[in-house]
Amino acid sequence: MDYLNPALDLDRLNALTTDQVAALTTRQARSLTTSQIAALGTDQLTSLDSAHLGAIATAALAGLSTDQMAALTTDQIQWLTERQYAALTGDQLDALSTDQIGAIETRDLVALTAAQWTALTVPPGNA
Repeated sequence: MDYLNPALDLDRLNALTTDQVAALTTRQARSLTTSQIAALGTDQLTSLDSAHLGAIATAALAGLSTDQMAALTTDQIQWLTERQYAALTGDQLDALSTDQIGAIETRDLVALTAAQWTALTVPPGNA
């Protein structure tokens, strides 16, 4: 299967094991919809590698919850692209820990808007 059907039942998608999610092709990762991204558990999401994360459409990233954002590893944070960072909301960026923020590549930081920069402010004790 080259792509995931956008009508794939979200409960069934959520039932995939981490190994099954990790075995998706990049084309399948690219075809994930906002709803399908939102249906992934944090364990499933953290099983994605750099090729998978880089393939996810920027619009689909709107489906990431703050819990999903907080679950991304620092490696996964580094694997997101400039365009993907530019598409993230303030709430999504606000969910990042100090370590995750520190892992954002310089080239990705320059893609952020002033509002996104404000969201990266981590109050003392929230690291």
